[in-house]
Amino acid sequence: MLKSIRKNMKPIMWITALSFLATIFFSWGMHMTFKAKTNIAVAKVNGDVIKHEEFSYALISTERNYRKMYGDQFDRIKKNLDLEKQVLNQLIDQKLLMQEIKKQRIRISDKEIIDRIKQDPVFKNKKGGFDKAKFEQYVNGIPASQWQRIENGIRQSLALEHLWKRITEPVIISDNVILDEFMVKNEKVKIKYIRFSVDEFETKVSVNDEDITEYFSKNKKSFKQPDRVNIEYVLIKDEERAYDLSIDLGEENKWKEVLKKENLSSKQTGYFAETEEILEIGHSREFSQSAFSLSKDDISNPVKTAKGFCILRLVDLKPSYIPDQIEEVKDEVRKRLTVLKAKELAEKKADEFIKKFPRTRESRFGAKNIEKLAKKSGYEIKQTEFFERGVYAKDLGYAPKLIAEVFLLKKDDIKKVSEPQRIFVIELVEKKAADKEEFDAQKEQIKQTLMQKKKQLVYEKWFKNLKQEAKIVNNLDKIRSKSTSLD
Repeated sequence: MLKSIRKNMKPIMWITALSFLATIFFSWGMHMTFKAKTNIAVAKVNGDVIKHEEFSYALISTERNYRKMYGDQFDRIKKNLDLEKQVLNQLIDQKLLMQEIKKQRIRISDKEIIDRIKQDPVFKNKKGGFDKAKFEQYVNGIPASQWQRIENGIRQSLALEHLWKRITEPVIISDNVILDEFMVKNEKVKIKYIRFSVDEFETKVSVNDEDITEYFSKNKKSFKQPDRVNIEYVLIKDEERAYDLSIDLGEENKWKEVLKKENLSSKQTGYFAETEEILEIGHSREFSQSAFSLSKDDISNPVKTAKGFCILRLVDLKPSYIPDQIEEVKDEVRKRLTVLKAKELAEKKADEFIKKFPRTRESRFGAKNIEKLAKKSGYEIKQTEFFERGVYAKDLGYAPKLIAEVFLLKKDDIKKVSEPQRIFVIELVEKKAADKEEFDAQKEQIKQTLMQKKKQLVYEKWFKNLKQEAKIVNNLDKIRSKSTSLD
C-alpha cells in the first residue's frame, strides 16, 4: 500500500514538494537564531552529528507552537524560556533513542504503519471502518515530501513504542501491592476540629512604624515591584469598525491624526501590573496580555472586553525594581506584617488550647474533654463527615497538609496543623477501613495506574543511565559566543 501511494503521487506534487522544501530552507535563512554562519555541529551524540539546519528547523517549529499557546505574550516571555537549550536537549535525547532503536534492531514494517493509519479517526467512515477513498484523497492533496515526513514520523513513533515496551516489559505488580494501595486509597476518616482563621485575628494585632521599617529592611527583595505599563486606548463598540480603525491607527505616527479625523477620544489606564485591576476596564486577561506584549508606541489589534473592543497603544513601561524607600510600599508592608502577626497569634491560641488538654490518653477516654474545653474557651468545635485522602474535604475546603496529617493520627489524638490562612486543632474521631468487597471492582484500574507509574520510573532510570554513559558534545555555548563576537 505504501509503495502504491508513493508511485501514484501526481507529478505536479513533486513540483509542489520542491517549492515546499524551498520555503522551509528560506525560512531557515530568515529565522536563524544565530547571526554567525558556522559549520560547527550544534552537538554530537556518540559521534552522530546534530546539524545546524536540523536544530534551526526544530527551533522554528517550537517557537511556532509556543506562539500559538501564548499569542502576543510570547515575545515578552521568550527570553526566560531559553528555547535554544530546550530544543537542543530534546534533539540530543531523540538522537540517543534513535541510536538505541538501531542498536536493538527494532524495525517497523509497512503493515504496522498502515494499521496505525487505519486507526486514525480522520480516516473513519460513518460506521467506524477505514475509508480508503478518504485516505487517498488526503494523500493526493499533499506534497509527496510531506507524506514521506508523516510516514517517517509514524515509523519513529511506533519504534519508540516498541523500545518502551522492551524496557518496561519486566515490570510486574503483585496482588499484595495492589491490595495495599486499595486499602490506603479507600480508607476514610472522621475528625473534630477547631478552626483559627487568620483574618479573624488581624484586628487583634498592632503594627507600628518601627515594626514596618524593620521588616522592610530585612525583606526588601520580597517587595520587588512588577513591570507596570501605562496604556492609551480607544473603545469601539462595533467589531468590524474596530478592526478597520486599528489598521489606520497602526500607521506610523497616525494615532492622534486618525482619532481627530474620526472624532474619537482616547483614555489612559494609568500604570498597572499584569495581574492588577485596570482603571475603568476592570480585570481583563485579554487586555493585560495584549498590553504587556506591546513595545513603545506599538498599536494592538482590537481586544475584546466587557465594554467593547479596545485598541491599545503603549505609552510607557516602568520596569520591575526593588524599592529603596519604604514610603511607596508602606501599605503593602503593613498589610503583610499584620497578616504574619495575626497568624502568629492564631498559632499561639491553638498551642494554648492544646496545652490545656489532658496529656494522658487515659484521662481523655469516656469524656468529651475537647468539647468541654472548647466551650469553656469560647471556641466552636465542628465534626466532619467521613472523607478520603486527597487535598480537599467537605467543610475543610482545600487543606492538603491537614488531610495528610489526619491519616497519621490515632484515635483521640489531637494535633495542631497550619494551612496558609487557617490554623486547625484536630482530633481523630474514627477511621473506617476500606471495604474489601469493593476490591475486585477497583483492582484492575489500580493495577494499571501502579503499573504505569512503575514503568515510567523504570524507563526514566534506564534513560538516565543511557545518557550518562553517552559521549555528548554540546557546542551551543561555543556557537553563541561566536555569534556574539560577530555582532
